[in-house]
Order: sequence, then structure tokens, then C-alpha cells
Amino acid sequence: MPARNSSMSQRQRSGSGILRQRFRVGIRLMDWTHGFAHRIFAGIVDYLRTGVDWELIYDAPSGFDLPSTPVDANWVGDGLITFRHTAEEAEIWRARGIRVVNLSAEVPADCAPFPRVTLDNEAVALAAVGHFLHDLGLKDLAFWHDPDRNYSCERWEAFERFGRHAGCRVHLVEVPACRHPPEIRADEIARRAWPQLLRLPKPCGLFAKDDIAATWALRLCRTTGLRCPDDLAVLSVNDDPVFCHTSTPPLSSIRFPGRKVGFIAAELLHRLMTGQPAAEDERIRVAPGPLVPRESTGQPDPGDELVARALDAVRAASPDHALSVPDLCQLVGVSRESLRKRMQAAVGTTPKQEIDRVRLARLKMALVTRDATLEALADEFNFTGSEELCRFFKRLTGTSPGRYRTELQSRR
Repeated sequence: MPARNSSMSQRQRSGSGILRQRFRVGIRLMDWTHGFAHRIFAGIVDYLRTGVDWELIYDAPSGFDLPSTPVDANWVGDGLITFRHTAEEAEIWRARGIRVVNLSAEVPADCAPFPRVTLDNEAVALAAVGHFLHDLGLKDLAFWHDPDRNYSCERWEAFERFGRHAGCRVHLVEVPACRHPPEIRADEIARRAWPQLLRLPKPCGLFAKDDIAATWALRLCRTTGLRCPDDLAVLSVNDDPVFCHTSTPPLSSIRFPGRKVGFIAAELLHRLMTGQPAAEDERIRVAPGPLVPRESTGQPDPGDELVARALDAVRAASPDHALSVPDLCQLVGVSRESLRKRMQAAVGTTPKQEIDRVRLARLKMALVTRDATLEALADEFNFTGSEELCRFFKRLTGTSPGRYRTELQSRR
């Protein structure tokens, strides 16, 4: 590896008199990530607050009020956090000694990969199967797939495997969108997708590879007469507020864990820039954020602002904090009995049932996607010990966590 370009690096004396190196770091994201890119930046800023000294370069749209500072093959600096790149860019960056962390599952052909920090696509698929099967009771599942995208391939393979193992019938809707030039791409997506959607059994749970594909599915439901969620319950990934809230009906989505991704990517990049070793093919997979249900999977806005705030608080609670009903009542500012009545009227469940449902869903995901012991998971999920965890799990599922993990992992 050529020596790192240090022309942009500076050593500055901190308040304690210790020399600290300043690095010039570029951030480049795709235009379609802007709806959730703020989460990535929040994670990067979290890392900067640990005491490192970075100058961040990001070519943000400003209506031409600011000069453009493109982060491309001609960019000069110490490190890059990028969402996809070309083989030509990779060659130039390597020749300049620029350290790079890639946030995408995509790697150009005939190009050695940079270290990557990506979403755990197996965990995403497991969450989707669980939502369709356990929350909605659906046994026919489908996946909107682009075979030319690695992330879509990873999600489809895991979704099919988990779905079939759970006893579901799994169908494929294949739409190779990126094969078509931009000027005809939208027409080709519609032409290829709508006959496949019409052939799906009804009712069916459709898991789209991302929010953009799910938006297409919802538009085609309206034009083809399919009812959503009655005929087709649609779920996607990223939880981009623009797509999810402007779709009709509003779109259920699994949240991209941008803050964690940003922090881990920044930490990894700093390690690289300071000469610490990392394998070129290193890939860190980050567990997804919560599944946010909306009308597209039949879980509409409850129509009660207080209940909506309570549901948001349950989903946002950290796994290591065993949220109690009194805690929840205090958060939303209402009595226990009032919250129980209003939640049952709005969504048909009690606060305790909703807390347990979210806790169980997260625990199921952790059991299958990680090798942690029951004792470690009990500590992480704030149970008093593995015995209490097992009692909780069996009370809600009828089986033990060990058996649940063994049955699903045996097919992985």
C-alpha cells in the first residue's frame, strides 16, 4: 500500500499540550439516501465528540450559495466514508493513500473491497418474516427483488430461507431496475412489476428491497385495483420519512440504523488513518433499528395522539431498559387506567401487551442473529437472569428460547 497522503494532515497541540493529528475526511452519500443520511451524520458527530480532530468535507446542496466541493476521484484528503464508488475511483484513492470505509453492500466488479460497515441483511429479513407471520398471521410471503444489487440478493436469500423454515410459501417478484437507462427505467419497472403483483396469492405479505421499491408497489396497487393491506401488506427497509409518509397508504418500514453505522464507520476510519491494521475485506454488519408499522401492513395511525406517543415511546425504548407501564404513563403524562382504556380502544392491546410484544420481537432477533448466551441476553434485555428470560419467552411463545434459536439457526 502506498504511503498515506499526509499533505492534508496537521498536528495540533491540544489544551493539555499533547500533539493531536487533524485529518481531512470526506463524506459522500447517494442522493437517494438523503432522507435518512442525517442519522449517519449524527453517528459520525458522536464519534468526533470522543476527542478526535477531523475536518469534514461534504458537498451539501445549497442552491449554489456555497461553492461545490465534490468528493470524487479528484478529491484530496486523508480518509473517506462513502456510499458506493467506482473501480476507477478506488484505484485512484488507493494510489494516493486515502483510507476508505464503504457503507454499501455493493462492491465494483474486479475491485478489491474496502472495509465496510453495512446493515445486517439477515437480521432485516428475519424481522420482516416475523412481522408478517407473527403480527399479521400471513403464510404467503413475497419479496420485491433486484438481482443486480448485492443487498437485495442478501435480503432475498435470507427472507426465503427464514420464510420457508417457518412454514410459509415464499414468492419472488423480480424487477431488475438498474439494467435500464434513467429515461425509461420507471416505465420498465411498472411494466415488469404489475403482472407479477397480480399473480401473487391474496392475502400476501410483500417485503420490498427498500423504500423506493415499496413506493412503487403501493402505486401499482392503486392502479391495478389491489387493496393494501387487505390483498397485499407492504413492508420495506430504511424508514425514509419522505417515502414512508408521502406514500398512500403510509409505509411500514424497518429503520436503517444510521447513527450506529455512522459511529462505527468513523471509528473504523480513524483506526485506518492512524495506521492500525484492518483487513481490506473486513465487513461489520449492524443490526437494524425498530420495525415501524404503519397503514401499509394494516397497523394504522391509532387516531389518538396520546396513544401514538405511547407506541412511539415503546418502540424507541432501549433494550437494556425494561420499560414498565408506570414508566410509560409518566412519559406520556397520563394515568395507568386512562392509558389502558385509550390504547385498547385505539389498537386493541394493553400497554403491557405492547411492551411485551416489542421486547419479544427484539429478543427473537437477537437469539437468531447472534451467538450470545442466554445469560448475556438476559443482562442486555434487563432480565434478572436467564431463568426469568426463559419464563418470559415461553409465556409468550409456548417454546423455550433455546429451542427457538436451534430450530431457526439449523437452516442458516
